[in-house]
Amino acid sequence: MKVSILDQPSEILTQTVTLTTNKDKPDNLFLFHCYHCGTGIQRIKGNVVRIGAGITLPQSVMTFQQCHRCKENYTFQIVHMKAPTAIKLTLTPQVEGGVSTFHCIICRQPVLQYTLEKAVKLPKMTPIIPPSLFACTQCGKIYLLNDVVSLVV
Repeated sequence: MKVSILDQPSEILTQTVTLTTNKDKPDNLFLFHCYHCGTGIQRIKGNVVRIGAGITLPQSVMTFQQCHRCKENYTFQIVHMKAPTAIKLTLTPQVEGGVSTFHCIICRQPVLQYTLEKAVKLPKMTPIIPPSLFACTQCGKIYLLNDVVSLVV
């Protein structure tokens, strides 16, 4: 996303986290963890529906949160829909290249390693081809890996 900061054009690479209300526990808060490094980023209320690469058209004013450890940017938005059983993922590798690791957003367990070319499920390094369902081996959270894309052109 191109923005102007102090009249200087800048590029912000970000992930959009889409949330929906939790009808069973509407006041329940939990800590959202960076999916690259597992660092706690933001307290959120509700269920994560989707994590997508880039900006999804906002329905309200956007604010950005940055992971203090790996500098990944996130923006959060709320939609009104039923929470799905699997969190939909469109991941982007970290800018410096190499192999990126996806950490469970609930328990921080490393669950997946990926590049633009391939993805493997941890701990057994089992190859998966998007779209694929997989679960966190520690907490059981279910994810649907739709794609791995690059935000850098």
